[in-house]
Amino acid sequence: MALRRFNAGGKKQKELTEEQKQEIKEAFDLFDTDGSGEIDSKELKVAMRALGFEPKKAPRFPGFETSRAADAPL
Repeated sequence: MALRRFNAGGKKQKELTEEQKQEIKEAFDLFDTDGSGEIDSKELKVAMRALGFEPKKAPRFPGFETSRAADAPL
């Protein structure tokens, strides 16, 4: 019995072709400049700018602490 994948709207989801998967990996690798297999916040900022977005600094909330460093991988 084959498993069927559905998207959030409940419609059947198509599988990516090997060619599409390779294109995604190549695009990812362009921005994973340190070759870690993860895109950290600096690499994400570069990627967003390449896509035409101008990322702004994240808002700071007094008293709110995170357990992750600002440059930790996403």
